[in-house]
Amino acid sequence: MESLGQKYLELKNVKGQYTGGEYNEVVDSETGEKYKVMNELLQELGKPGTSVEKVCTLMGPPDTMSATLPGPNDTPGVPLMPGIAMTQPTAQTENSVYMIYSWRGMHDYVWFKLNSDESEVVEGAWKCAEN
Repeated sequence: MESLGQKYLELKNVKGQYTGGEYNEVVDSETGEKYKVMNELLQELGKPGTSVEKVCTLMGPPDTMSATLPGPNDTPGVPLMPGIAMTQPTAQTENSVYMIYSWRGMHDYVWFKLNSDESEVVEGAWKCAEN
């Protein structure tokens, strides 16, 4: 996991078309390295009970924290990319806190919903806008 975290941190600030640069296959494509690394990290870190400390150690501080998931696509379970079904958190209440890590700016991102004392992950998933 440490090597995946290191790779993510290297790719995090690489400019792509959603972050003020030109299209870059490595960071903008769903077959690109940044997406693959983030997806692998999500599979491990999105498990209930994962400590926030572990997420932040591997992925750095979140790009943002929010009480809601930003973005126009709020339809649960809609396939938006080949092989991926986006899901909504089980409950989005005013007491929810989400750590958000952007993939392609805030166009597409990974989120981690935290428990009430913000020490552990309750669940995690992708949120991607329709293209």
